[in-house]
Amino acid sequence: MKQLVAKAKAGQTFLASPGVGKWHPKAKRVVVTEGALLGWIQVLGIKKPVVYQGEEGLIFEATKREWLDYGASLGDLKEGGQMVASQKSATDDKARERQVFRSPTSGRFYSKPSPDKPRFAELGDEIKPGQVVCLLEVMKTFNRIEFEGPKPVTIRKILVEDGSDVELDEPLFELD
Repeated sequence: MKQLVAKAKAGQTFLASPGVGKWHPKAKRVVVTEGALLGWIQVLGIKKPVVYQGEEGLIFEATKREWLDYGASLGDLKEGGQMVASQKSATDDKARERQVFRSPTSGRFYSKPSPDKPRFAELGDEIKPGQVVCLLEVMKTFNRIEFEGPKPVTIRKILVEDGSDVELDEPLFELD
């Protein structure tokens, strides 16, 4: 399937739509890197992936799902990313060693069993093998996702927002 490329130009404060159709952002807010998937534009029932091309380390804040004309804003670009490709340090090596909990399927991520209930797992919580950490909704079916590690770990960072769409193998949690 052909992908669409959203290019960031110097001084530009938003990403312009590379096509016409209904915008489906992957996440509300992400730090962008070259080739990163930002979402999809649906044209005649077919979703075409939209990838990023431009300066790395910027933060992309997507607009809501809506119909777009060519050149309309997909979302805002802001300073503040923490990625610097040209500098290497001990923290880069540590980041490579970090563990992540990845999505076992594509779907919509939910951190709670229902809106009025507490999260399955909070930042700083220790999770044990077999513990439910989130729900993934796939075709109106809510799947309980369990941690399957060999030993208990601590959640250091939650990488996706509640209600956002995730892809197969996308990191959901950073673990220690």
